[in-house]
Amino acid sequence: MKTNAIKLFVLFSMFLNIGLLHSQENTNSETKGIKEIDNANKTIENANTSIKNTNESVKNTVDSSKETIATIGSLFGSNKKNKKKEDMVVITVQQVNYDNTQLNSLYQNLIKSRGVKKPIKKFNNGTASITINYKETADMLWQSIPAKERESFKMIEISDHNIVVQFFEDN
Repeated sequence: MKTNAIKLFVLFSMFLNIGLLHSQENTNSETKGIKEIDNANKTIENANTSIKNTNESVKNTVDSSKETIATIGSLFGSNKKNKKKEDMVVITVQQVNYDNTQLNSLYQNLIKSRGVKKPIKKFNNGTASITINYKETADMLWQSIPAKERESFKMIEISDHNIVVQFFEDN
């Protein structure tokens, strides 16, 4: 019986040792898995930092490029495509003939006004349109025309960049 108990004890010890070995292998696997996850997280964190830094660099490069382009552009003067809409005034004269002397007189006074550049006169179906480069408001431009010349026209609308007048035929 003693030998049976010893055999049983040895057998039990073997099972216990195998269990401990298996437990250590699982612990080692879990530790390796945790380390691999930590390494992966660090790699992701480094990649995110690198992406963030790259994005900042690209943004700074774009901003710097815009400034450089503006500086280079200013060296060669203004470009027609870059002309601000705010620098334009459009005067529309309704119900007028192309050869009307008051219209031509208005046009001559406009082009002689201080600050007026590049006037363009167009005519279509009884409506004349005069587009000019002018940095001030449309009202300031209209006030620069002598009152005697303005009397031939009835003001319909005026805004910062537009004037709409109608020609009086009874003058």
